[in-house]
Amino acid sequence: MAMHIHRIVRSCDGNKSQAARILQCDPKKVQKYLRIYEELLERKGDPFT
Repeated sequence: MAMHIHRIVRSCDGNKSQAARILQCDPKKVQKYLRIYEELLERKGDPFT
């Protein structure tokens, strides 16, 4: 889920509000899952590089 949200935010050029509208959720939820994704990156590395 966190990776999917990260992809949507990237497709919106980092605009979390726009991503939240696409995902039909609260922007706070987008921010929460981005934090989770960042924690995963610290452990495993960026899968997009």
